[in-house]
Amino acid sequence: MLRSTAKRAFTLIELLVVIAIIAVLIGLLLPAVQKVREAANRMSCSNNLKQIALAAHNYDAAFQKLPPGTDGRLIGPCVRLLPYLEQNAQYGLYIFDVIPAYDPVLGGGGIAYYSIYNAGPQWDQPNQTNRPRSNGTDVVPRPPAIYGCEGNFKVFRCPSAPAPEETTTVLLAVNYLNGGVGNFDGFWGPIGIFAGGHTFSSAPGRDVVGRSNYLPVAGECRNFAPYNIYFGLEHFNSKTTIGRVPDGTSNTLLFGEYAGGYHDWKGSGGIPAGWMTGHWSCGFNYSCFGLDTNINLTPMTDPLGQEHGWWSYGSEHAGGLIQFAYADGHVQKISPQVDFGTYLALSGYMDGVVLQNQDQGQ
Repeated sequence: MLRSTAKRAFTLIELLVVIAIIAVLIGLLLPAVQKVREAANRMSCSNNLKQIALAAHNYDAAFQKLPPGTDGRLIGPCVRLLPYLEQNAQYGLYIFDVIPAYDPVLGGGGIAYYSIYNAGPQWDQPNQTNRPRSNGTDVVPRPPAIYGCEGNFKVFRCPSAPAPEETTTVLLAVNYLNGGVGNFDGFWGPIGIFAGGHTFSSAPGRDVVGRSNYLPVAGECRNFAPYNIYFGLEHFNSKTTIGRVPDGTSNTLLFGEYAGGYHDWKGSGGIPAGWMTGHWSCGFNYSCFGLDTNINLTPMTDPLGQEHGWWSYGSEHAGGLIQFAYADGHVQKISPQVDFGTYLALSGYMDGVVLQNQDQGQ
């Protein structure tokens, strides 16, 4: 006799039950995976800040002073730290001395590293006044093969922040005039060069300028009342040293996270609407702008029109926690809801304010 055996298949109800169980398991696992990923990102970000702080310590040991928070060309300290971060090749490409002795329009020196008035056969970033156009599109002029401001390096990037290719432009400098008379944190320069607040790169430079999520901390400007007692280690033409921090190196901020934010430029400067971040040539930021509290906005869009805090230190870490490297080299998280006075006191290095509570909202 021949006997046939029928194979039993899943019924529709059984299949739906299995799919539902799998969906529940994925729903339970996904938050755990996200937490693990964020913890890894935060650790990587912390290690970056530690490396930058260690580089600053090595620079201080070599020159008996920290690199200035920014100098007469608004070059930030991270440029001078490149050799201490295994980026000697990039450091060799950077131009430090393109400062005309006299400019018939603007007067004396003090030309910013990104200025359209830079002289010489090349610039640290593409010069916007000499940009060629192809079918109306800005094109990066070559040579040089690599600009001084070009290049993205892992040590300057937080994994939780938008990747370089997801950003539209970079912060080049934080430069504010006092009373509109040309005074830049004690520097008297030709008015018009250093005006403009937070300065971002226009086209075509924005396409090649390197990205960074870390800025030095200047505390508050010496000339900006009422917070001028909170003067930071990394200020204009600073010559401070790790060896002399009256408030204590463990209580003084040195570098902080800067994730940037969303902004709609409406085509100005050839910059499309999108996420803006920092640049490793950028100098300090001031603490009077507070900390970024718009932590519930999505990274690449801003449907509520609230604009993420591109003017202040901030992060894309869970809860908006912002990591800072202190002058002694340790890294600590600060909540964006921290008491403003505590934050100001941490940013100053000789204000004499004693911090009673060492928990900065971790």
